[in-house]
Amino acid sequence: RKPRDVQATAAEIAARVQRSAARDAAPPVTKAPASASEFERCWRQVWKGGKGADPAAVGAFLALTPPEALPALVRESLSDEAFEGLVIAAESALAGGLGDAPRAKALLCGLSRVRRFDVLWMFCGQEAKEAARAVFASPEAPAQPFTAADAATAAKAFGVAP
Repeated sequence: RKPRDVQATAAEIAARVQRSAARDAAPPVTKAPASASEFERCWRQVWKGGKGADPAAVGAFLALTPPEALPALVRESLSDEAFEGLVIAAESALAGGLGDAPRAKALLCGLSRVRRFDVLWMFCGQEAKEAARAVFASPEAPAQPFTAADAATAAKAFGVAP
């Protein structure tokens, strides 16, 4: 092939990749998930494995489902990967990125009430453990409807109670 043909081929490939990426780009999540599987699917879309997740998009998604509704929504279907991501997001996106420590604490209060909490928490890595510790270290009370007593109970469940 001539060098010009190679350049044309590379340009064509790049254009196809861009069209494919644009076609595969998911629209933002704008309505509350109605099931555990929908919650997980939307969470994976927004969280992106924590790599390049936009704190505003994470915060907007988490605002669609109040933390107190999480146990009833996910029942025993929450995966350990999603659970760990939610704990990390509480610190990195809500408390850190958006400066909303009360919402971060409320999220962890809600997560502490999901079925299989002990098993899910047991499989979390060090990053999640440090995130939970940082969220509960905040002197601010959790967002309503949770109370300071709820936060203390959740901190104890997470093993980070003072």
